[in-house]
Amino acid sequence: MQSNEGTYDVPVVIDSPNQQAQDDFNLPAVLSFIAKDLPAGMQLIVGLETPIDLKFDHEMTLTERYSMLTEDEWEQTDKLMEPLLKKMYDAPLSQS
Repeated sequence: MQSNEGTYDVPVVIDSPNQQAQDDFNLPAVLSFIAKDLPAGMQLIVGLETPIDLKFDHEMTLTERYSMLTEDEWEQTDKLMEPLLKKMYDAPLSQS
């Protein structure tokens, strides 16, 4: 998404904050920072393997191994994404 300054704001993805076995003291501090102290409006995607007590704006629980979408979600997602992808791919062509 493009910001007011003309730069692009990209989501931050943290695959697993518990990599390399954070100890019992550091992991809660890391998770608390992720949940509470990031800049407003920042899109953040965090992959967690176990439930935590902290709340985020939205939580998605994956139910299918190696899949984010279930088969019945593909058509709806395609309808949402296809116009955005077309706009993204057409933009550089319109600027040349």
